[in-house]
Amino acid sequence: MPTASRRSWTSYLSFSWVTPLIKHANRSPLSEQALPPLPTELEVTPDTVKVREALIRFNRFGYISIPLAVLSVYKKQFLQIVLLSFVSLAAGLSSPLLLRQILRGLTPDFSPPLWYQAFCPLIWGEPEYFSYSLACSLALTALSIVGIFSTHHLFYIQPNLSFRVRAALNALVFAKALRQQRASQQQVTTGFIVNLVATDTQRIQNLLVFFHSAWHHPLSLICITYLLYLLVGTPALIGSCSLLLLLSSSIIITRKQGRIRGQLLQVADRRISLTRESLIHIKAAKLQGWEDRLQEKIQSLREAETKLARSLVRLSAVFAFSSGSAPAIAMAITSFCLVYQGKTLDAATLFPVLTLFMQLRFSLNVLPDTVYNLMEASVASKRLHSFFSTPEYTPPQIDCHQTAAVSMLNVEA
Repeated sequence: MPTASRRSWTSYLSFSWVTPLIKHANRSPLSEQALPPLPTELEVTPDTVKVREALIRFNRFGYISIPLAVLSVYKKQFLQIVLLSFVSLAAGLSSPLLLRQILRGLTPDFSPPLWYQAFCPLIWGEPEYFSYSLACSLALTALSIVGIFSTHHLFYIQPNLSFRVRAALNALVFAKALRQQRASQQQVTTGFIVNLVATDTQRIQNLLVFFHSAWHHPLSLICITYLLYLLVGTPALIGSCSLLLLLSSSIIITRKQGRIRGQLLQVADRRISLTRESLIHIKAAKLQGWEDRLQEKIQSLREAETKLARSLVRLSAVFAFSSGSAPAIAMAITSFCLVYQGKTLDAATLFPVLTLFMQLRFSLNVLPDTVYNLMEASVASKRLHSFFSTPEYTPPQIDCHQTAAVSMLNVEA
């Protein structure tokens, strides 16, 4: 199976370089020998060194130094993500417009644009009235293919990047735990370090898997609202205002989720630390008869953690319901305003509007998760920065001015 550095552009574009591995997996279970060698640029050690150097450079920016360091180290991957996301966005927004032109071109009384009338005889000769719809259909097919390829490569690069970032941050956490001063080791509990590796780096990874959503879906909402205004006029603005009201309530819920998430992590750190200390000193606890007291304390922390987790789940359910019902409410309001104004919807307007509302629904369904991942990644960055900022142990420097290891002066036989 070819490695990443030996792939041709066609195999890279179509992901055919994975085909030998899939065929091997169909014949027999996969083994380590069947996997291709990991490219040098994907190894953990070089990434860890680069991220550590970038954290030192951006240390003055506080907890923002972690995202700045990640952006500086993986700027090539982030640039690819931005370009692919904009290509995918352009292809998605152009599809309803081409669909509108296809439906308009199917009517016998439709007159194609002047540029098409001038360009068409060079290819079609003297076309029938439906040739414009055929040309738009071909353009829609080409745009769909471009959108599919860009989306698949986008979701190949982002998970790959998220795994690399998490592996580098975990390596830095372990290295920092070994270099801490004695006083810092007493202040930072083992449960805190375990949560950093198991939870906080996972939050950053979750954000990077759908990193393009941070600008893709807000920009998509703006563009879709503008296209709806071009298609149906003022009723689209009224429907958009209803969406803004629902989003404003979602922002309040998100802020409350952030506060609960911080409290939940603190309780989890205390519970894990207390459980570890109890297991380490289990003999002393049994000798002193502290089993019931420790069990009650751990159980109380677990109940507090469960209570906070339930509150977080309830808020997430309210958030998901408000964002999921928002497109249906907006479409109902828009249709009511159109009927109130005495307007009618023809096929060339109805189907593009329905397509835009479906895209609007998808963006609104993904946007809450994106905001939630941004909030959790922000909390994780603050916790990681507080750990990375603890003082490290510096070995004593011994100045030796003698060239020899041992010297004897003023010695008499």
